Amino acid sequence: MTFHPSYLAIRELAKQVGMNECKLKKGFRERFGMTIFELVRQKRMEKALWYMEVERLNVGETAVSVGYSNASNFTTTFRKLHGCNPSEYLKRIDQLDLERHRLQNSLE
Repeated sequence: MTFHPSYLAIRELAKQVGMNECKLKKGFRERFGMTIFELVRQKRMEKALWYMEVERLNVGETAVSVGYSNASNFTTTFRKLHGCNPSEYLKRIDQLDLERHRLQNSLE
C-alpha cells in the first residue's frame, strides 16, 4: 500500500464521517490518545519496516513507497520512532540474516 496525501486529507475524512474537522481531531485524540497525523505517521513507519524486512527495499525505495518525496525527511521520522537510521536498521537485518544462515549451516 502506497500512501498518498489525497487519501489522508483530514477534511475529506471529516466529510466522510459527517462532522467538522475540529470535532473529528478532538474526538480522535480523546479516543486514541494521539492525533490523526501521529497515527498515519506510525502506520507509515510500520509499513516502512515491512518494506525493508520483507520486500528488501533500500532506504530511498522505502521512503517513496510510504509517501515521502524526500528521503531525508523519511530518515528523520524513522530515527525518531525507531531510535536508529533506516540504513542502520537495514544493516542489522543483514547481520541477523547472516547469523541465521551460519547457524543453520552449523546444524546441518
